[in-house]
Amino acid sequence: MQEITRTFSQRLPCSFHWVWPFGYNTISKDYLVVRIFCPEACMEAQVYSLAKNSWRIIQPVDYRITAGKCNGIFFNNAFHWIGTPSTTEESGSDLASNFVIAFDTMTDEFRAVVQLHPDVAEDSCCIQLEVFDGCLCLLCNFDYEDFVKFEVWVMKDYGLRKSWVKLYTVTGFDHPYGITNTGNFITHKLYSGLYDPQDRSYRDINVQGIHNPIVNYTESLVPLC
Repeated sequence: MQEITRTFSQRLPCSFHWVWPFGYNTISKDYLVVRIFCPEACMEAQVYSLAKNSWRIIQPVDYRITAGKCNGIFFNNAFHWIGTPSTTEESGSDLASNFVIAFDTMTDEFRAVVQLHPDVAEDSCCIQLEVFDGCLCLLCNFDYEDFVKFEVWVMKDYGLRKSWVKLYTVTGFDHPYGITNTGNFITHKLYSGLYDPQDRSYRDINVQGIHNPIVNYTESLVPLC
């Protein structure tokens, strides 16, 4: 969608099996979309360039996007997901371990950015990637029989595993759907609401039907074509 005229220049096909992050490459000045088929087996990736108005296949793809944790986010000129390398040689550790996986738009290659902190439970029902205060972060949701909580982990130094820091543990709230520009978490009790981690306050925003991650919208004057 063109930012100035608000007109659509291209309609992309829909498919249940594809993962669709969207981003803007500041070097090539091109808008890109990545779609991934069969994220857990024989993964195939394609990248759409708005400037060229075409798809291209990315090979090889030696990674698997983890089911239930496959929402992507664009950060630092790369698309990021939670996933696992396909080989122990690539990962340097147990294949079952989760990593932050990236597709770098500068090199047109997939790579393992960093392994998750060992204290991030592998059995959490959802791990969502976000950007918080200029850093990649994890929103980790835990849904137990008697209570719910979520944790917020931030990677202070990009690509450095020992830089993972747990900022918050918030109990009594369901899955966080996103982070506002002011650092509040969009989460859920009876209705959707905003949780402020600084003073631990919560207020309803009375928006129903939120079931997917939310991304921040920013006005831009960068032309699409």
